[in-house]
Amino acid sequence: MADLEPKPSAVDTQNSLTVVSVLLPSLSVQSPAVLKLAVPATAALADIKAHIADSPDGQFNTCFYLAFRNERLPDTITIADIPNFDPSSDSLSVVTDEYNDREIRVQIARLREIVTCFRSSTTSSVGVDVGISYLQDVSGDFDINPALVADTDEKPKSKSTKKATQNLPFSSATFDDGVARIKVDGGILPRRHETRNSECLKSLTISCWNPPPPHRRTAGDIMYLAVTTNEAATFHIVCSVNGFYVSRSTDKHFDPAPKGACAFTLPALLSQISPQFKTLFADVHAAVQKRHPHTYLLPSTEQSFPWVVAEPNYSADPSRTVDVVISYADNADALATRDWNDDLCSTAALPTATANERVVRAQSLHRVYSEFVDAATKGAVAIVQKSLAGALGAGSGDDASIGQMYLNAGIFYSFARDQGESFVRSGGSAAAHVAVSKDVDGVARVDAVCGSLGIDVNTLGTCVVDYKGLRIIAQSVIPGILKRQQQQFPTKSVASKGAEENQAQEEETKADVPDLIAYGSIDSGKSIFSRAEFHSIAEKVANVLHLDLHKVTDAAGNGHELYLPLDVKGIIGNDGRKYLLDLGRLTPLDIEFLEACDKECVDDPSVPSYPHRIPMIRHELVEMFYEHQLGKHLQEKALVDTSGAEAVDSDEVSFDVKFNPDAFFLTPEVGGSDLQSLEKQQENVKEMSRFLGTTVVPAVTADLASHPSSVPLDGSRLTRFLHERGINMRYLGRMVEILDRNGEKVSDASPFLKDLLVEEMTARAAKAVLRDLLQEVPLHFSSECIARFLTCLFGNAGGLVEAEAGEAGTKVYSYQQLTPASVNLRVRAEIVSRFRYRGDIPELGAGRKLPLLRSICKKVGIQLKSKEYFKDGSFPTVETADVLNLYPVAKYPEPKCVFGDEIFEHAMLTVKQGERQVGQEVMSESLNIFEQAFGPIHGDAAKVQKQLALMHHENGEYDMCKVYQRRALLICERLFGFDDPETIQQYLNLGYFECLTNNQEVGFKYMAHALKYLQLHCAENLHPELAAAEAQIGMLLFEPKVDVQSGLRFLESAVKVYEKVLGLEHNTTIRTHEIFFNSLVKAGEWALALDAHTSLHTRNMQKFTAAVVEAATARVADGQDADDAAVAAAEQKLKEAEETGAKVSAFLQQRILMEQEGVSATEEKSRVAGGAKISNGGNSGTKKGKGKNGGKAAAGKENASNDVPAQGEEAPSKGHLSIDELLEFIDGAAKRGASGKARNPRMHGAKKAANGNGNKGRAGAASAAATARNGESA
Repeated sequence: MADLEPKPSAVDTQNSLTVVSVLLPSLSVQSPAVLKLAVPATAALADIKAHIADSPDGQFNTCFYLAFRNERLPDTITIADIPNFDPSSDSLSVVTDEYNDREIRVQIARLREIVTCFRSSTTSSVGVDVGISYLQDVSGDFDINPALVADTDEKPKSKSTKKATQNLPFSSATFDDGVARIKVDGGILPRRHETRNSECLKSLTISCWNPPPPHRRTAGDIMYLAVTTNEAATFHIVCSVNGFYVSRSTDKHFDPAPKGACAFTLPALLSQISPQFKTLFADVHAAVQKRHPHTYLLPSTEQSFPWVVAEPNYSADPSRTVDVVISYADNADALATRDWNDDLCSTAALPTATANERVVRAQSLHRVYSEFVDAATKGAVAIVQKSLAGALGAGSGDDASIGQMYLNAGIFYSFARDQGESFVRSGGSAAAHVAVSKDVDGVARVDAVCGSLGIDVNTLGTCVVDYKGLRIIAQSVIPGILKRQQQQFPTKSVASKGAEENQAQEEETKADVPDLIAYGSIDSGKSIFSRAEFHSIAEKVANVLHLDLHKVTDAAGNGHELYLPLDVKGIIGNDGRKYLLDLGRLTPLDIEFLEACDKECVDDPSVPSYPHRIPMIRHELVEMFYEHQLGKHLQEKALVDTSGAEAVDSDEVSFDVKFNPDAFFLTPEVGGSDLQSLEKQQENVKEMSRFLGTTVVPAVTADLASHPSSVPLDGSRLTRFLHERGINMRYLGRMVEILDRNGEKVSDASPFLKDLLVEEMTARAAKAVLRDLLQEVPLHFSSECIARFLTCLFGNAGGLVEAEAGEAGTKVYSYQQLTPASVNLRVRAEIVSRFRYRGDIPELGAGRKLPLLRSICKKVGIQLKSKEYFKDGSFPTVETADVLNLYPVAKYPEPKCVFGDEIFEHAMLTVKQGERQVGQEVMSESLNIFEQAFGPIHGDAAKVQKQLALMHHENGEYDMCKVYQRRALLICERLFGFDDPETIQQYLNLGYFECLTNNQEVGFKYMAHALKYLQLHCAENLHPELAAAEAQIGMLLFEPKVDVQSGLRFLESAVKVYEKVLGLEHNTTIRTHEIFFNSLVKAGEWALALDAHTSLHTRNMQKFTAAVVEAATARVADGQDADDAAVAAAEQKLKEAEETGAKVSAFLQQRILMEQEGVSATEEKSRVAGGAKISNGGNSGTKKGKGKNGGKAAAGKENASNDVPAQGEEAPSKGHLSIDELLEFIDGAAKRGASGKARNPRMHGAKKAANGNGNKGRAGAASAAATARNGESA
């Protein structure tokens, strides 16, 4: 995708882009004659066309082709491959093309998007405020679109510091026990600046003469529209292959002949027939051009669904009927019959020999898979709504549709239930529910392996959709498999025929089976196949996945050797391609966990069993255990053979640890006759399972507890964190037990970790309960069911909650009988069953109820109306009207751009090696690759732009820094959510960068917005991220003197939070305390500075005293006198620390004494230096730093003298000095005496630099807070 930043010449050399000039057609409305685009030389013309269509300057050029020298260019050609094309002197031309039905719909949809400010129903057909961004709302009147800056060469005027002080968003902050709290007014969402739909037209509807009759179709008519302008005139418009024109038709008479006005674009035609439309639409179009493109461009990946949204303002709009027609037609296109399997396999087989080919393959695969997921999701929703045709067979039970299989538009749908009794031994429908999710992981893993090694095997397009408590798996269809399955599994009518005919059918089926299945088994081991051509493919895959060759036995007693699990099927389709499917068991069972659950149930029959029998080990743990075993092997060999690296290398080659995926899973009849080999393989699986439970889980738990800064902020980040370390979420209970057992060691540092683990267990248990409730109710009762469940879950225990009964007819559903007590019991039972945690949980979600509500909504797919939940600690009754939407949650193996990841990692390594300029150029190249492959709105693009923003910041290029940071923020907000931790971090970074460019008013708005959501995530707990944000805000308020006292309060809050969550001895705590102390000295708050210094000095003394004791203990243990030097050195440091503390304390006490004696700073300055005016200071806000005469000016707030004054002289401000420099200043002044005539040129220069104009000064101050933010990691 082309770069969206205007003024491409400014970024041409940095991003290695080519500036291409595009001539627009003269009929385009509100467009310049020439559009300049900055694109990579490898960009295809299809990407340039997409950028022209998305650009505000070319909004309505939706049907065109690009030409060079009057010759049409194919869309697949790249800029570099156009013959004789020189971008510096030549230009491409936009040439109008013939419309078709789809292009007409695109033109109308684009018009509706502009008129409705991108809020038409075509952009939000499945949810409310999907992919919304609040950046412009938080920014207020500040223009976030850098395009105007680049086009006019004028930078926005910076807000003055004085004005920013009057508009600070921290005025509502309170400091309970010294900890900052931002008041949340008006609910969770920020206040929106609603933009009303522009009334450019009275109505735009489908004409009563639509669709065109056959004879008009052949004449080129595509669609008929009826338009009523603001002048009260009605026109019937013909949409034809050549454009749009006004016909002679009326509401009573049909005459499609042209009447006069015609144009190639719809807005151009409407501008001709309505002067008011021309004026109003020009204003709307100008407003759109001011918007940042990243706020409205449609991404190629799934957008975020906010869990809480403002209630839609649904007003009358006669033109909305057009949106319905367009949406229906688009859905019909998405669900149209299409050979998804062939599309996916063809794109996966694209060549990857060159860099451009790798990018094209990633782009094509991502596009096709995104379209497949979109169609699969819509189909799954249609199944739940009972509106999808193509049911196979008949369902059973109360709801016959549940259990049916569907084949529609080239996609095969089935419910995640044990329909064919395939999961009888492993847990029934609960196991099937888990297996399909594991299948998605297996598909992603096999695709990655086959793509990197070039293995000639394909997987099915796979998407799992959760909607209304039901899980549906959608898969592409292998050519010929359904027909041969019907031959293999005859229907009941065929099976009920005579015995001879039935036997003949079975013999025919057996003859067909080898052609259907080439590897694995489809009947739990009764018949097993292992054809040689698939066996070699399975071996290649198994070698990468560390799977072992193992023996299995079929029902006839024949032995077979397999590399992959028994239930993985290898199939050869009618197209000749090889396929692997049912990839959910590519890792062994976690047998130690399963046996522990069984033993627990035997010891205590009241404990429920685990829901299923297939707790799988994660792929990440297999890799981790392999590396662990390899390390042990090399260490053992190094001890035995120290002959050199050559012997170690040969051992490394011969080392191999593999696992039997069928160990502990198959029955003894199928497990094979080689018991000795099987026992050895089972022991390998047990060892890896023990490694997970006894090594990895305790280590990660202790690491999180001892490094609170690495604890994720919410459940989704916690899930990703644990999965990356190979830990399944079923171990949450064991992690909490570890914290309970070792509370005195690990849990005292921060209760946040334990509360987060309990919250995630509770959310997952509540999801399981709500899923069961939703499955049995019709879709139109789902809102009432959700409302009652949430009210019971968060309401007070006991009593029946008043809820709307609804008209459920004679049938009574389970949710109607819910009470707070029953919901509490069911959720707690699920926690015990799924997480094996039987510890004390006094109250579900205690202290974290709002994060728990958020987590449940995002997991189930609920959108609630925004209101003040948990106001004053009480949860309001959730009404049915508060549940605004229930949306599908999809999981699928998203294709990656491996080439872009490689370039990104290379850029990071280059920067780490010190080659910053080269690294920045390579980083820009990785951004180009990601945008070509995925488009501008994608998580990988945001990842790169965050790094580019930091690089430009370090180079002092703050304008470009803000451009990249703003893009990264918008992408994160639209894809991850407005309150996602990553989005919060990007708001903090952007606010920091705005403050560096003297735009404090907007910068502090961003930081206050981020701080509000940080506090919502923390709830009643504290997190180091909160302290880091407060420290950064404090320094940005204090250093440029925007609000000194508020800055001190935030710094003090950061110190208190760090002390509580990291401990007094942590380096980050000490560093932040030093910053706070220096700020107090600079502000002349001597009493508070003395308190801070006393605390710091006490810690230093404890640290150095412990060092002396440690050195003495080591000397006694070794019994050597040679260690006396170490003891002496430690004692010397202790002595120096004591003297240092005494000097600083004496200096501060002297300043306090001067204030207490009422010595006026102004009087002393008049007596000593002639009466220069001294600025007045203020109070700290938490403690008073003045003595009896506190109303007078604090001594020493702004004096530039570098000497310690004698009694009665003004005290200088030394807050810019470190402790060592302050001591040097004290010692120098003591040696020179109290006259104060000598001056220290170095200190004077430091003071001058500190008081100078201050981007770098503020950057250094806030960088200390950033250092505190990144001071530790697990």
